[in-house]
Amino acid sequence: MKNKDFEGKYGITIAEAVVAIGVCERKVRGLIAEGKIPHYRIGRSVRIPWPDLKAWLRNGGTEGGHDGGSGTYRGHTETNQGEV
Repeated sequence: MKNKDFEGKYGITIAEAVVAIGVCERKVRGLIAEGKIPHYRIGRSVRIPWPDLKAWLRNGGTEGGHDGGSGTYRGHTETNQGEV
């Protein structure tokens, strides 16, 4: 599966994020737990917003996507959508 396959989706699964980023599932789950990549939960399922993940990657991943040392993601939220 190529990244362009995610274009029509808003939220991708952890397995899809593994393919998109090219790291192992454990690393993706760790980045989620640390708040370094954007995500949301639907019940027990985790989804990663594809537009936000692309922005995070474009900004350099972990280093470019966090808030100057706090480790939190600065992408889309309900209060700042469209600012990325």
